[in-house]
Amino acid sequence: MDKSAIAEVLRKCQAWPPRPGSEPIDPPVFTAGATDPHVGALAMPVFGADSKLIGVLALSGPVARLTPERVKSMGAILSKAAWKLTRALGGPDERTDGRLDAAE
Repeated sequence: MDKSAIAEVLRKCQAWPPRPGSEPIDPPVFTAGATDPHVGALAMPVFGADSKLIGVLALSGPVARLTPERVKSMGAILSKAAWKLTRALGGPDERTDGRLDAAE
């Protein structure tokens, strides 16, 4: 896998809440230029009924448009959408760990 936001989420988010000893991650993950110098991406994990990773919800676009302010704003929206999808799929609630207060 490459070093894109999507690949990082796939590598690090196998279950929620994170298992003890797993590599820490603070979603949404943002990367710029990981696979193409002109592309950035934000990624959030989506979990299923067994709390295991089902997939990744992502937004990508030209890095010129992904300013720090826009990344923060888009990240909050993406986070809410990913947790809403997780709950709709029978997955865990984001508050089980308390790290993702912005996702409420």
